[in-house]
Amino acid sequence: MTYKIKSKEISGKSQIITIDRCPQECPLCYTSLNFKLIAAAYHFNRSPRAQVVFRCMKSTCSELFIATYRKIDNELFVLSDVAPMSPKPQKHSALIRKISPAFEDIYRQAAAAEAANLHQLAGIGLYKSLDFLIRDFLLSENPEQQQIHTIPLTECIESYIDDPKIRSCARHAGWFSDKNAFHQMLWDGKDIDNVKLLIRLTINWIESSVLAKQFADTAEDFKVIQPPQPPPVKKVPGLTIQQPEEEEEEEDSREVEDLKEVDVSDIEGTDIVSLLSKFSISHSLDANDIRDLISFLDLRKYAKGEYIVKKGDQGRNLYIILSGKAEVIGEDGLHIAVLERGEIMGEMSLISGNPITATVRVIEPAELLCLNAKDFGHVLNRFPSVQMFFAKLLADRLMKTNKARSEEFASGMAGKLSEMQPSELFQVFNINQKTGILSLNLIRGRAEIAFRDGQMLRVRFGEKEGVDAFFELLREKEGRFKFLPDLSPEDMKLPKMGDFMWLLMEGMRKMDEEVRRD
Repeated sequence: MTYKIKSKEISGKSQIITIDRCPQECPLCYTSLNFKLIAAAYHFNRSPRAQVVFRCMKSTCSELFIATYRKIDNELFVLSDVAPMSPKPQKHSALIRKISPAFEDIYRQAAAAEAANLHQLAGIGLYKSLDFLIRDFLLSENPEQQQIHTIPLTECIESYIDDPKIRSCARHAGWFSDKNAFHQMLWDGKDIDNVKLLIRLTINWIESSVLAKQFADTAEDFKVIQPPQPPPVKKVPGLTIQQPEEEEEEEDSREVEDLKEVDVSDIEGTDIVSLLSKFSISHSLDANDIRDLISFLDLRKYAKGEYIVKKGDQGRNLYIILSGKAEVIGEDGLHIAVLERGEIMGEMSLISGNPITATVRVIEPAELLCLNAKDFGHVLNRFPSVQMFFAKLLADRLMKTNKARSEEFASGMAGKLSEMQPSELFQVFNINQKTGILSLNLIRGRAEIAFRDGQMLRVRFGEKEGVDAFFELLREKEGRFKFLPDLSPEDMKLPKMGDFMWLLMEGMRKMDEEVRRD
């Protein structure tokens, strides 16, 4: 979508010019997509250009910046530069800052160079930060190998990284290991975005490696003195443990989903050994091992609305859900997920030693088996198969976390409605002629809008669809949003719902009428 704006020549003469687009983000706060045009000037010389002054409308920013447009034909001016720019904020974890303070410092300087359009200097700085990050991590893992300081980076990677996939990825850092590195990279069609991607992948690898090692160390640190006789079975209050029969038990291969058929609303009289054997944590344990495991567990009952854990608290227990349901609550009180029978929570805090990252609240009366932090270490040491189960669980959750980060990075846009109201957000997609799916996670439920070239094709919010759903969305003030620039073939064929600006104005009018009535 193009825009016609009024500009002035140096002589003072006014002229209407056409620009191709507005800036996609504020170059100073990097969060706002809502700008106000303040003034525009037109320069006529061998290279005609227009400079437009915008003000960022985010209340915490409100800064002015200049967008420069170059004339490419008789009418159209194309955005070529935005200034001034502040370094785009990049927060790395405390773990990365601890491993390589030099990486953090050099990366920040490279970001400042990029903001000043010194792209070649920024590229070299980013490589140097990556060099420090890899070497410092390898030194933290191999403190006696001081030659890591001096040998070529590619040799470090080949000598000290065992995982072939990670080695293949990290080896690309060797692109820059000679004096002609950056020049050669330009010839290969690569740029500093490739270096940034390598840095992100390297950070994910380091964090995953360290967390996995912490898990292994946690298991090894616990020392349990094995008694000469099997310990007496500690009965969980309200639970009856059935002694094994002489004949061989038939193997039950049902998955956790099948447990929904087991009636545990009345725990008393239930054979806990048989029940727990159906949970994935004990699939590789025999009946005697399960009895030993039960001796470490306590049963707790929670009413609807009670909190099991709260974000920021230090983890003290691992929980296994026997019955009922609980919901995971994120920032702003938003629903993230539902946990049901057979699912496990709390292990990440016990393994890493970090505070709990999300609040969990009961939504159906629930009964949970609890394992405290001290006994958790004993169980890991005593049952290698349980240790392997948690290693796999940890790896799966790390993979899901990295996948979620990658999807959010690829989405191109994500944020909070507290920073940009729905009316402003929807206008951004309309003005910039975006095509894709806007997903919103709101307190009142989830919503979805399909855009094609900035026009709405369908809207869904809870039970409502179409125009009614759109009007409801305009009232929302809290929640998160994410845009994925992809549309299914079926959505691409849908007709537009109507004129976007008319729908927006009609929705705002309805809201104003409601305010006046109140």
